Amino acid sequence: MNVRFIFFKAFALCAILVLSSCQSKEEKLISKINDLAEQIEKNGKDWDAQDWMEVSNEYAQICMVASKCEFSEEQQEEFIKAGVNLTAAFTANAPNAYSNVLAEGVEAYSKELAKGMEALSDELVDDEEDMDDEEDMDDEDSDDEIEDNGQLKVYSNCYDGYLNIRAEPTSKSKILGTLPNGPEGAELLGVEGKWSKVRVNGVVGYIWSADVQSTPTEPVFISASDVVGEWALHNEFSYRVKSNGKFEFYDAEIDETRQGTWYLSRNSIVFKFVDGDGLPTATVSGREMNFGHGAIYRKK
Repeated sequence: MNVRFIFFKAFALCAILVLSSCQSKEEKLISKINDLAEQIEKNGKDWDAQDWMEVSNEYAQICMVASKCEFSEEQQEEFIKAGVNLTAAFTANAPNAYSNVLAEGVEAYSKELAKGMEALSDELVDDEEDMDDEEDMDDEDSDDEIEDNGQLKVYSNCYDGYLNIRAEPTSKSKILGTLPNGPEGAELLGVEGKWSKVRVNGVVGYIWSADVQSTPTEPVFISASDVVGEWALHNEFSYRVKSNGKFEFYDAEIDETRQGTWYLSRNSIVFKFVDGDGLPTATVSGREMNFGHGAIYRKK
């Protein structure tokens, strides 16, 4: 399923086509969008990526139907307002980073739809010949806008610095390459279950949706092998960094073990305790993990 088609091709139809008369449908379409927003508010936090795609697809279908309706000026405002409310519901209830990508698509789509409807209202006051000429020009402008703004991107935020790009949407599939953390990102082509279909440097494959986000991430200059293992400070404190993104911290003074997750950022490892605030960060160089202030852990 092509996300760009869902959000932007549907927009082109909405914004450019001359609206034919179906006056009884306008209020129903607005109500349907409001109903979608209500569903998200009530149930969105329990949805997976596929549920979000289905809602996004339903919104796109509503907009395609709207392209054949004749909205009054007041109804146009209500329709756009409903789209903005739907965007807010996405943003507030998205269960993971990938859903934020969909929310951005809806937001951009709503803005472009508003522009299209405004332009279309101006066209309707002209005679039919002038309107046809303007529509041709709008077609060209909209195509350019879709080409410039329609390319949604996702970025790896995987804890160990990169994501595998696989040939099929399964962890057992062949690895075609990697998508490293950082500002490069990947072109988002669609979603299949819990996997995102992407294009990276001409390679088309699948990455795990739970480990992507919609904004650029920090690049990583060290590898997981540099940090995985046992690290100790004067035999009093120790970190046991595991390869699955988890760790254990042991305080010998009080005989207490705490747990959490870790991720890499540039030349550092960042620890996140499950039972506390703060993100202890240490620069890793060789067999030393330096938290600063003299707290240098050494690898066993």
